[in-house]
Amino acid sequence: MGQMEKPGTERKHFVLIHGACHGAWCWYKVKTQLKNAGHHVTALDMAASGIDTRSIQDVGTMEEYSQPLLDFMEELPQGEKVVLVGHSLGGINIAVAMEKFPEKISVAVFLTAFMPDTVNPRPYVVQELFARASPGNWMDTIFTAQESLSEPPAIIHFGPEFMKQKFYQNSPLEDLELARMLTRPGSLYICDLTRGEKFRVGAYGSVKRVYVVCGEDLGIPKEFQHWMIENYGAATDVMDIPNADHMAMLSTPEEVVKCLSAASVKYA
Repeated sequence: MGQMEKPGTERKHFVLIHGACHGAWCWYKVKTQLKNAGHHVTALDMAASGIDTRSIQDVGTMEEYSQPLLDFMEELPQGEKVVLVGHSLGGINIAVAMEKFPEKISVAVFLTAFMPDTVNPRPYVVQELFARASPGNWMDTIFTAQESLSEPPAIIHFGPEFMKQKFYQNSPLEDLELARMLTRPGSLYICDLTRGEKFRVGAYGSVKRVYVVCGEDLGIPKEFQHWMIENYGAATDVMDIPNADHMAMLSTPEEVVKCLSAASVKYA
C-alpha cells in the first residue's frame, strides 16, 4: 500500500541537491521526515558523487556535473512543479536548473548555499568566498590544480579535520564519521562557469526563492550568507536556523524540514 497523506497536509515534491564532495546520502534524515509527513522526496547524486560511478576527473563542466538533475527536470510530467532545494555548492546546481526549467519550479530553497546573481559572472559568489578566506581556512583540505590560495581549485577534497571543525561541529559524531567514509573529491567548475553567460532575470531570476541562513556555519559563514542575499538585490525570502552548522540537514534536521515545509506552503 502507498503511504497515506497526513491530515491537513498537501503533498509536495521536494528535490534535494547536495553540496561539493557529498552525495544524496547526506539528506537521509530530512528525506525520512518529509516522507513521513506525506510528501514525495527525490534526493539526487550529481555526477561523480555519492554512488555515481564516474570519476570527477571525467566530468568536465558544471552542466555535466548537474546532468542527473537536468535529466530529472526534463522528465518531469507536464504541469508538475517541484520544490528545489540546494545545499552549499548545490546552490549552483539548482541555479542551472532554474535557468533551464523555471516553469517547473514552484520555489527554490538555498540552504546555506551559494546563490548567484544576474549581474555578475556565474561563479562570482564562489570566487568571493575564496577571496575573503584566510590562507589557513581550509586546513587539511586537499586542493588540486590551484593557481593561488585566493582562487578556487579545479578539484577539492575536504579534509577530515576541516569537516570536523568547519562543517560538522554541531552534528552527531556518527554523521561526521559517515562523511569521512563517503565524501569524494569534487570540483567547483570555476573556469567552466566563467565561460558561461550570466544567469538571466527572466529565467533563473523569475523563480521564487528562499534563503535559509545557518547561524553557526563556519564553512560559509553567516555574514557571507547575508552578503549573498544582499548581493542578489531582489526579493528573497529569508529564514534562519540559528544553531545549525554547515551540515544543517544533519545537525538540525527538524528545523530544516520546518523551513522547507513553510516555503512549500507559501509558494508551492
